[in-house]
Amino acid sequence: MRGLLFIAIIFLSRFFAYGQKAYISVIDTLNKYENADTLLKFANARFYVGNFNKQSIGLVQLKKPSFALYQKVAGKWEITDKFDYPILYVQATDVNGNDLTDIIVSYFFSTAGGNSQNVCLLFNPSSKLFEHNPNYDLSNVQYDKKSNTVVSAIWGGATSAQDKMTYKINGNKLTFKEGVKYIPDYDSGGKNCTIEFYEMQNGKRVVTKTIKGSSEKLSELFDKALWDTGE
Repeated sequence: MRGLLFIAIIFLSRFFAYGQKAYISVIDTLNKYENADTLLKFANARFYVGNFNKQSIGLVQLKKPSFALYQKVAGKWEITDKFDYPILYVQATDVNGNDLTDIIVSYFFSTAGGNSQNVCLLFNPSSKLFEHNPNYDLSNVQYDKKSNTVVSAIWGGATSAQDKMTYKINGNKLTFKEGVKYIPDYDSGGKNCTIEFYEMQNGKRVVTKTIKGSSEKLSELFDKALWDTGE
C-alpha cells in the first residue's frame, strides 16, 4: 500500500501543479487507481478513487477549493456533479440502510468535539450512480442498524452542550424522530447538568422529558440515549 501511495504521489505531483502544464490527465489517473479505494494527498490537493456497487467513482479536488464527482457512464468517465467544498476525509459506508455502499465526504471539522460537516453521495440502484442527497448532509452522520435510523450528533467538551438526533428513513427523505441534549450547568463548572429529550412539532422544538442531576451520573445516560455512543 505504501508503494502504491508513493507512486500515486509522484504522478499527482505533476497533475496538481496549479498553473503549470499537466503531465498526466485526470482520466489516466482515475483508470489507474479506480479500484484503490483510497484518498491520495499531495500538497493541498485531494484525490479519491474507488469502486463500489460495481460502479467506479472518483472525487477530484479543484482549485477553488471545490471538488468534482467523476463516475463511469456507459464505460466512460464523466463529471456528474460539482461541489463548492474541499475534500478532507472520505468514508465509504451504507448511510441509508439499503445494504449498498454510499460515500460521505467530510469537508470541515469543527474544533469543538471534532464535528464533521458532510456531503452525502447515496448510491441510486435505479440509475446505478452516486447522487447527492442533501437530506443526509448532517453533522457526524451515520446509519444505526439496530434502530434502523439515521443518526447525527453535535459533540462538545465536558463543559459545553452536546446534541444527539435520530431520523426515520422515508424513501429518499428523512423525518426527525427524536433528540436528546446535554446541557452543563456553567455556574457549577460543569459538575451538574440537564438532559432534555425533545421532538419537533410544527417546525418547533418541544421538550418531552427533562432530567437534572450530577454530570458524573447523567453523562452515562446521555451516552446510552437513542444510540450508544459511550465507547
